[in-house]
Amino acid sequence: MKTTNTIACVLLSAGIGALAGILLAPKSGADTRKAITDKGNDTLHSAQNKLDELLSYITNKYDTLVSDAKKLAQHGKDGIAEEIKYK
Repeated sequence: MKTTNTIACVLLSAGIGALAGILLAPKSGADTRKAITDKGNDTLHSAQNKLDELLSYITNKYDTLVSDAKKLAQHGKDGIAEEIKYK
């Protein structure tokens, strides 16, 4: 069996096991649905926060790159080398 097939089978089995655990849990349906909704909302907010952090990081790197490119265009290669040396 190929590695890809093995990984797919493991993930599918884990998903089926998790679903069976939720459906067979001793909690009431309303409690289970609320728990699923809460967990989904927590996961969504976490993903949004991570995406915001990533976007901020990329934006800062882009701004730095643009700034350095402008300096390079104004001062030439030698001027930038001197400026970097003294940072």
